[in-house]
Amino acid sequence: MDIGALVDAELDIYGVFRYANTYPAAIQMLQNKASRIRDIITHQFSLDQIEEAIELARTQKDTSVKVMIYPHQNA
Repeated sequence: MDIGALVDAELDIYGVFRYANTYPAAIQMLQNKASRIRDIITHQFSLDQIEEAIELARTQKDTSVKVMIYPHQNA
């Protein structure tokens, strides 16, 4: 990695965490009509509630499994 080029171009680098090899299991779960995949969505917020949503996801990890933010509708 050319650090000088990054600095000169004033680029930002972001990392993303994801679990490896989870897509096949997720696809299989979605194909199973009996699965209740929507049950993992524990909280729903509209875009104007984004600060509340992020704070909840950050501080209430024991009760927030999947926090969804919907930009084009009210939660």
